[in-house]
Amino acid sequence: QPWYVCVRDVELSRPGAYDYSPSVLHDGQVWRAFWCGLSADGSGDAIWTSWSTDRILGWSAPVQVLTGAPFGAQHVCDPSVLYRASGWPTVTGWRWLMYVNFANGDLGNRVALAVSMDGVTWTPTGVQPSYALPGCQAPAGYGCGQFSVAYAGGAFQGTFVRLGSGDDGTFALWSADGLTYYQSGKVDGYTAAPDVMYDPSTGWWLFVRVTATGVDLGHAPSVAGPLYPLDYWVPPPWAC
Repeated sequence: QPWYVCVRDVELSRPGAYDYSPSVLHDGQVWRAFWCGLSADGSGDAIWTSWSTDRILGWSAPVQVLTGAPFGAQHVCDPSVLYRASGWPTVTGWRWLMYVNFANGDLGNRVALAVSMDGVTWTPTGVQPSYALPGCQAPAGYGCGQFSVAYAGGAFQGTFVRLGSGDDGTFALWSADGLTYYQSGKVDGYTAAPDVMYDPSTGWWLFVRVTATGVDLGHAPSVAGPLYPLDYWVPPPWAC
């Protein structure tokens, strides 16, 4: 059965700006959306947030929560956000984690970790989880970015993109503590990373990814991590 829902004429955007690359989750009370968009001062990319009780209509006014300034960068983008009401066993003292790209211009992307108690006030940790990954220490071209991470089986697992290293594509990653990540395999040669989620009720890893032909959907019934092949695929274009 297709597991996506198409809703027409529902759009989160700000007049005169641009907004993209969302990360959406439920915190037990409301739906929270985080995304990348033009900063309030127009100087680069920033992270924005909004909340909704129904995830379709009635989203709150967008609030800018993070800019590139704490990272010494012009841009901060591509948020991957995780929430745990009881806090995290390794990143102690915080309920919210957010992995973001930061860069000056379009080159040399790296990934940083920010933390929060309320999802609005964010504190950069100084940790750059992408640094230990192959080809990411001195990134050439685009570099390494677009982390998409889920917490499953007592570990942080997900994907990232590397571009400009000579071995480009989407790669699976794994971490025991959410701070130091290891590359656990190559997914494929696409350089637009999937949005990755884990469904504990089924044991499926769920993927949404933009490809050259549109937006693809798929899931992999695996608790070993987000590696292909997928056992179910919804080819584009969606009938919506």
